[in-house]
Amino acid sequence: MYFLGLEHNPPHVHTIYSEDAAAFDIRSGEVIGGNLLARAADVVLGWIELH
Repeated sequence: MYFLGLEHNPPHVHTIYSEDAAAFDIRSGEVIGGNLLARAADVVLGWIELH
């Protein structure tokens, strides 16, 4: 996962897992671009919730 501070709104994190990639809205947890396996998406959502 990585975060680019001066990027476009909404605030989001980019995630790469294997050959899949997605961007998640930090506030809602919604996938705003790309695709990620459900198991990997659950890990990202857990990380967002903790941070």
